[in-house]
Amino acid sequence: METATLAAEWDEEFHIRERARAAGVLVAEEPQRAPEPEPQSVTPTRACRHCGEPFPVQGEGRWRYCSNACRAADRPSAPPAQGSMRDRPHRTLLGSK
Repeated sequence: METATLAAEWDEEFHIRERARAAGVLVAEEPQRAPEPEPQSVTPTRACRHCGEPFPVQGEGRWRYCSNACRAADRPSAPPAQGSMRDRPHRTLLGSK
């Protein structure tokens, strides 16, 4: 059916129901149809190496962590510094101190 015809039929049904309500006559309501859910695209996911939470793979899928916080937390700690800069000999214009 054409759009104009469908709109006219709907308007007529609506006005009939409204007139019946105004007159105090009970009118059975048609159950409202729930909108059909839109198909969701399935995005590939990967588990974070640190916390294990799944996160969507973007682009070529090179990411290994779900956030920068997980990336920083999974980074190995730096080895302790050997000595202080004060303990090291330094050069001056007059030679080593």
